Amino acid sequence: MLIINIGIMCLTIKSKSEMQPEPKVAEKDINVYKVLRREFRLGKSKFITPYMGLKINFSDGKWVGDVDTLYPLESSEYDMRWEVHTGLHAYKTKVAAQADVRNSEMYSNIFFPHCNDYEMVICKAYIPKGARYYIGTKDDIVSDRLVVENVTV
Repeated sequence: MLIINIGIMCLTIKSKSEMQPEPKVAEKDINVYKVLRREFRLGKSKFITPYMGLKINFSDGKWVGDVDTLYPLESSEYDMRWEVHTGLHAYKTKVAAQADVRNSEMYSNIFFPHCNDYEMVICKAYIPKGARYYIGTKDDIVSDRLVVENVTV
């Protein structure tokens, strides 16, 4: 199992109080979608995360990621929005993942210009039972554990 700390990613959540929200705990596996960038070089392909550039190595048809902690930080005292800056980011719906593909392509072209031979893909994934997670304002979700399957949709 791979232990990683990921920064820069940002998920915005709304809270009904001024108290920092606590993460939910998955009572069962939660099906989600993960956006990845598949690069092609020298007849081989590799998968990386579009924003952080983390290489995804599939083993037995899946990749399992863990992070140590989810950190929500208050972003605005007026509308009680919080941002989560660490965690494993995914989407609750395929439509939301497709919207992120367009953003990811733009971001990837700016920050990873070394590879022009790539495609953005959406993979099936799930947040395993017992994982902690937050739901964002754009049908996105961030958790401390994520299993990504080597199956594009």
